[in-house]
Amino acid sequence: MITVIKLAIFIILLLKLCSFSVESETMGPIVNNNYTFSEPLDDRHKYHMFWTYDQKWVTIRVQTMSDTNDDWFAVGFSPDGLIGGSDMCILWTDTTSHYKLQDIHVDSDGIGLVDTSNDCHLINATKLSNGLSFAFKRAFNTCDPIDYTIEEGTTNMVWSTGSGLLIDRIDFKANKYGFRPIRLMNIPERISPDLPKAKTYDFLNDDIPVPVLNTSWQCTVHRLPMVFYRKHHIVKYEPIIEAGNYELVHHMKLIMLKDAHFDNQTYLAVDCDDQRLQYMDQISAWANGSKAFSYPDEAGVPIGGQSGHQYLLLQTHYHNLALTRGLRDNSGLRIHVVSKLRQYDAGLLKIGMDDFGQFAALPGNRSSVDLSVYMSAECSAQALPPHGITVFAQQFHTHQRRTRVRTQHVRQGRELSVVNWDEHCNFEYLEIMHLKHRVNVLPGDALVHTCRYDTTKKPVAPDIMCSTFLHYYPAVNLKWVINDMHTYIDFMAHHMSYSEQELHDNRPPMAERCDQLSGDSYSGNWTAIPVPKIIIPLPPAQKFCTRILTTVDKTHTKQAIDYVEKYIENPVRLSLILSVAIILLFIIIFLSFQCLTRAERRAEALYAYRKVYTKRDLNFEKFPNLLAEEKVETKA
Repeated sequence: MITVIKLAIFIILLLKLCSFSVESETMGPIVNNNYTFSEPLDDRHKYHMFWTYDQKWVTIRVQTMSDTNDDWFAVGFSPDGLIGGSDMCILWTDTTSHYKLQDIHVDSDGIGLVDTSNDCHLINATKLSNGLSFAFKRAFNTCDPIDYTIEEGTTNMVWSTGSGLLIDRIDFKANKYGFRPIRLMNIPERISPDLPKAKTYDFLNDDIPVPVLNTSWQCTVHRLPMVFYRKHHIVKYEPIIEAGNYELVHHMKLIMLKDAHFDNQTYLAVDCDDQRLQYMDQISAWANGSKAFSYPDEAGVPIGGQSGHQYLLLQTHYHNLALTRGLRDNSGLRIHVVSKLRQYDAGLLKIGMDDFGQFAALPGNRSSVDLSVYMSAECSAQALPPHGITVFAQQFHTHQRRTRVRTQHVRQGRELSVVNWDEHCNFEYLEIMHLKHRVNVLPGDALVHTCRYDTTKKPVAPDIMCSTFLHYYPAVNLKWVINDMHTYIDFMAHHMSYSEQELHDNRPPMAERCDQLSGDSYSGNWTAIPVPKIIIPLPPAQKFCTRILTTVDKTHTKQAIDYVEKYIENPVRLSLILSVAIILLFIIIFLSFQCLTRAERRAEALYAYRKVYTKRDLNFEKFPNLLAEEKVETKA
């Protein structure tokens, strides 16, 4: 094995010396000025981030516009949005006025310490008349246990800037800093061919008062314009948030109502428990952190029509955590509609809790407390068509900052796939995510949505919510799937000594609401549904890390070790290297054998001729090679 590794090292060094393409790929970052995504890092848009990514790397450009002459700027990654515990790349200038980018980690007190290995790779930096622009490259997984690993889902980007010399450490809490939840591995938005022809309609609150409560709902009824007497498709919707109320508006829904007597009013503010409100299909949902959402080319949400309903309800959920008085709001939703219908009607399905729970009711002082909500096999068997539904997008819904969420697709006890997951879900950033791999859910399948809470830390809100919204087609007669979680929370309170696995294994049957669009439940006993079990889970996902070769000293040995470590950390590349080494070894043995065989044949031929002829009788013109060999032997 050692010999093979030595041979692999020799081959790698040979490739390194002979191939410029390998050098440019592994020795340093590649300059890339094309960025797919962009986000402001602060509410005042003074700091902006542009980025793009491939299978292993994210390339980030930060542009600052500030009237202050700060000496350094740091940007990085945090598990929960706090500056303490983050992993950052800090840009500064040395005594020769050259830009440097250094990898640092921040302890719980906000003190930044320099990493022993620098995994922040500067591409370029430019001083602007009113700020700074710099680009760098960072691996998703750097192989450094201190570094933050970038994964699917939410990445809490933290930033800080300030003045002063950088010696050994820096106190970030004593300087300006902030954070922005971002989905780094997002999917680029695709503009459908019919979207430019779509017409827009706004459904907004009209100076509605916001209650002095931590959490509250306000409802307004909107009559559809006359054009919707003909069926249309909603192909996109987006939020319209009043300036200054971004953190106040937690989420909004547009819900189709059964025709009711509202005296043909075009707008009416009502109590959300008004008896005239008979909810039908929920056609759109937006939550804090989401942007505009577009449907795939083949699907759109149906709205209007002669047999359709002509009233919409805008339900707005407010989070007035500061209990500020006198607040008013004019936020709402804008829809983009087309009259030429697409192939499928799209639907929206909620799977979640029946009501809010209390964070204080969860088992305390645990780093992981799981709450799971389900669409049972019994529900999907009745509600879904024979060919099932195709889920193409999903939105998580939680009221806490530090929540790990995961949705699993299960068929007859076997886990088929993880529909979506987020290791750092943030209630301030509940984006609607297009799935990278669409999921076909058939009748009899189960969906398991799990929220994992950390009760060792202080909650950001007193209540908890574990729900998810699935965007799918074709639309079916299914309003929502709701689970009674209070029974399970009480069960956990009476079994505090149980582990998470023991709690799940012994969870009592659940009450489930599998409701049609009319509000009526499908037939059956929904008071004691067996909790879906995952008997055959998926194997754990393999995680590979990537290390850029950096020269620690001048010796080629150290470079070779670092270079080989990069490949050994990836078993696929390691197996490829070993395979090539073994093939080369066989080639060497084969060629050696061929050379020995050829020499042996020549010797046998010469010996045979010597037995039959004397030297003067040999025809040397016919056997010139034998003559040459004979002369050599004679000299020897």
